[in-house]
Amino acid sequence: MDADTPAWVLECYKLELTATMNTLVDKHEAEMSALKATFHAELNALHHEIAKLKQNRQHIDTTHPVDFYQETIRALIQKLPSPAAVAPPAVAPAVASAEAPAAHVEPPAPAHTPAPAPAPAAPPAVAPAVAPAAALAAAAAPAAPATRTAAAARATTSAPAAVAPPVRTTATAAKPPRQKRIEIIGDSMLGGVRNWQKNNYYVKVNAFGGATSQDTVEMAEIALRREPDMLIVHAGTNDFDHNIQTKKEVQRVISKARGKFADINIAISAICHREDRKHLQPKIKDMNNQLKTLCRQQQVTFIDHSDFDHSCLAYKGLHPNPNGNKSLYCDFDRTISSVV
Repeated sequence: MDADTPAWVLECYKLELTATMNTLVDKHEAEMSALKATFHAELNALHHEIAKLKQNRQHIDTTHPVDFYQETIRALIQKLPSPAAVAPPAVAPAVASAEAPAAHVEPPAPAHTPAPAPAPAAPPAVAPAVAPAAALAAAAAPAAPATRTAAAARATTSAPAAVAPPVRTTATAAKPPRQKRIEIIGDSMLGGVRNWQKNNYYVKVNAFGGATSQDTVEMAEIALRREPDMLIVHAGTNDFDHNIQTKKEVQRVISKARGKFADINIAISAICHREDRKHLQPKIKDMNNQLKTLCRQQQVTFIDHSDFDHSCLAYKGLHPNPNGNKSLYCDFDRTISSVV
């Protein structure tokens, strides 16, 4: 431009540059806010895991040293029955004649006492050529039940115990139930809602600026890898500029989540009120009605942000201000508490 450029042209250039700069600043702030939220969430989760590991390590080192576990194992081994206790009882040799004295059989040694030293082997007795039939029958009769008893004992010992089918969570009967996990996925409207934790659940917020309902399908795939107990979907804010069928994409997210975990709880968050483009307000109302109908058909929870009004919006009329962030948090937490 030269010195003859009119002042109104310079003013137009100034206004255009100011508008471009404000747009870039807003976009940068939204992206940085989302990145900071994700970073703080991962950092808090890491600190939580480190604290749990330290607590478990201290509990093992101070309360149950290694020698304690070794002594416990030795005590359990000593309580196991000795082979002499589980072996079938010995059968006395057949009596050669009526005058021969009955053989004396020692009772088996108890499991917790050492077995006595074996006695010197006696010379084998020579049986008569022909044994009476009654003596043979008496000698053979007790052998059968002894064999059956031993076989039954072996079958009982070797039979595998019934195993319950695996479950999705890692909790077992010996451990307390794990803290429930809730994943919230959505666009930049969630950028000011931080992760939070309560006694029985932890909530992770995944906000991505400019995300559409189509993007939430891929976001759900990532969130489901963390095996959440509940998935909350906030989508539709950016669909109107891309001619996207919000209801159809949300239905895909529901199907994907239930295909991964049949018992997962799902909630759909309504599109928030906005005043930057007031001609979209009727479309937003209609889309929220469609989402509410879908939730009723699919038997999932619908989160209606009816308290989110103009007082919850920042100066441009799109993203939430601190009051709006608090309103979204309260709606989410109230829904989570009623479900889990």
